[in-house]
Amino acid sequence: MDVPLSQELPELISFRDENGVMVRESLDYEWRPTMYTKCKMIGHVHTAYRQGKLKKVWVKKLTKQIQPPVTEYVTSPVLDPEGFRSLRPVRVRASPGAPVRTSNVFQILETTLTGDAGLEVEKGNGKLYQKFFANWSFTSNSSYHAGGRIVVVWKAGCFNVNIVAASGQFLHCHVTPVSGMLSFYCTFFYAYNDPIMRQELWRDLRLLNTHDPWLLCEDFNCVMAVEERIGAPVRQCDIVDISSCMHTCGMEDIKCVGNFYTWNNKHQGSKRVFSTIYRILANQAWQGCYSTDEVCFMLEGHFDHSPGLLTVYSGIVGSKMFTLVNKLKKVKLALKELNKIAEELRAIQEYSAKHKAYLDFLSQKAKVAWLKDGDESTALFFIKALEAGMCRIKSTPFMI
Repeated sequence: MDVPLSQELPELISFRDENGVMVRESLDYEWRPTMYTKCKMIGHVHTAYRQGKLKKVWVKKLTKQIQPPVTEYVTSPVLDPEGFRSLRPVRVRASPGAPVRTSNVFQILETTLTGDAGLEVEKGNGKLYQKFFANWSFTSNSSYHAGGRIVVVWKAGCFNVNIVAASGQFLHCHVTPVSGMLSFYCTFFYAYNDPIMRQELWRDLRLLNTHDPWLLCEDFNCVMAVEERIGAPVRQCDIVDISSCMHTCGMEDIKCVGNFYTWNNKHQGSKRVFSTIYRILANQAWQGCYSTDEVCFMLEGHFDHSPGLLTVYSGIVGSKMFTLVNKLKKVKLALKELNKIAEELRAIQEYSAKHKAYLDFLSQKAKVAWLKDGDESTALFFIKALEAGMCRIKSTPFMI
């Protein structure tokens, strides 16, 4: 990039990548030439003009020291009176303004319920969750937003979940499967509608960036491409912010099936808006450990979003030839089972044919017995006649 020396050196540069996404990067200079603002000459300083002579002075650029973020981990979670875990985030930053009011799907859990016997159920989300989710563990970010915008529920016998960080827009967890599979980080989102308030979320994500397996899921409240929204305009600044953050963290969409547009406003006609704001992303470490993962975005039903189901299939890890040989072995076992089924079908067909032949033999044998004894007024004749209703015995009087 060429810049005239008479102009100030730029601090940022914007360009479009191979996917057509606008990317903004900061520029770092190893050395900056000195320039006096009056004469616009390279190497002139203000002190040289005061002394009446010019002197070139080389000034070394000072490097900024970036202090690493301090992360606090929760070693022994404590439950509050309502049953929620008390969380300690990486850092707590005051929100720039009041959060945008959004519809809370768990608002019904905050109301007072009355049963058939007239007994009131005690108010409190935690106790209500414990009633309906027996033997399950749960937590939320209610400490950072009134009512809690995110609720995470997991089965204690399948996963061990430790809360690492939290805010009003995300819950960052460390998940360890009980089955012995590799542990990973999982961050659940519910981003604010205001793009200015989402800037705090992007900054937190850059601080949480890790080289361990990492999963991002749920509602980002913004799209990453223009074609991911229908029925409403897309602001380019929103695309740049989320794309830059995902590029810094090395996040990519997991292979998915089902609905492409994962959210709609439930309006009718021209006011209908479809967007892809619900998504599940992972970094390269996750893709390397769970290469057989797949996401299915199901029908939204009565909701405004499509629920996402993440499935990790049992795969074969190794070289290409090792993978091919093991897959062929599995195919061989399946063909053997199919061959057994085919043999059973042939045996059933043979039995049916022989059974039919036996029934035909019995029928022919019955016909031979009828031809032999049927017309000789034997007991067999009268029995068959009575069965057919052909014989009627009547008593007739005679006159002498």
